[in-house]
Amino acid sequence: SRRAVSIDAIRWFLSVSLASPTSLEAECLSTESTEGSYMSEIVVVAEMEILPGKRDEALAALEELCQQTHANDEGCLLYALQVNPADENQVFMIEKWESVEHLQTHGGADHIKAFGESGVLAGAPTVTVLKQAGYGDADKGAL
Repeated sequence: SRRAVSIDAIRWFLSVSLASPTSLEAECLSTESTEGSYMSEIVVVAEMEILPGKRDEALAALEELCQQTHANDEGCLLYALQVNPADENQVFMIEKWESVEHLQTHGGADHIKAFGESGVLAGAPTVTVLKQAGYGDADKGAL
């Protein structure tokens, strides 16, 4: 049985994994792109499962989260909700931030707190921080 995730779980993840950039985050900050310039942008994929019977409520809360993030979060380059057409309760947030610091600030925002308190998720999001591989055309091969 799954239960709603708390905002504390989301904040804990952000504070532990991003408070001091180490391991993957540090590697993202110091990896050279194919052009030789250093990349500090952070790409994040957050996989979320919506509680059964809460889809409409969850999508409304996620729409508000996207709107608030787009309007208020400095350093947000991309914040796009994607839905799995094969599983109506599975959604993904694809994010791109100018820096780890911008992502951290987003994690402490009131709209993140409000979403966390909405009680629409079946568990803690699975959050993955990615780095660009830098392969192929610079415009088509990077987020």
